[in-house]
Amino acid sequence: MEPERRAVLPQGGRTDRYGSQIRFPHTVRGAEAMLAASCTVVVEGSTDTADERLRLYYSYGARDARSKENAEKIELAANQSDKELHRKFGLAPGSDLPPGAYSRDTVTGFKVVKASTDEVSLWLLSRVTQKAGETAKEQVTYDRALVGARWEDGGRAPRVGST
Repeated sequence: MEPERRAVLPQGGRTDRYGSQIRFPHTVRGAEAMLAASCTVVVEGSTDTADERLRLYYSYGARDARSKENAEKIELAANQSDKELHRKFGLAPGSDLPPGAYSRDTVTGFKVVKASTDEVSLWLLSRVTQKAGETAKEQVTYDRALVGARWEDGGRAPRVGST
């Protein structure tokens, strides 16, 4: 299910205070890169799903969709995902993952659905890998999502939003 070829996507122009690349080029490739970054999640050690989802929300979420209530909803859903991951790994909820344990969502492919000057929509294919510890077998699944981006801040920042 892995793609036959790899895309070379641009990097963001800088890193924000949350550790995310931002300021991608105002191009279709720039939107592809931002959307791939906005859907990449790494949970390991003391970093949990809530940490990652909130980082993505504040780095890439459309400004008109940001609110305290939406952040709380994201955090609650992420906390539930963490509990499920811990149960799956046989761990107590809220504990740090053991050495070698992780859950990673990495974009492996995309297809442009629609693109205009200031908006892009894509299908994204993600590889989801999970491992309960150093000696555990890695589990791999795939997921797909329809996502969209539009430029904000005078065209300097593509953001996840409705297209």
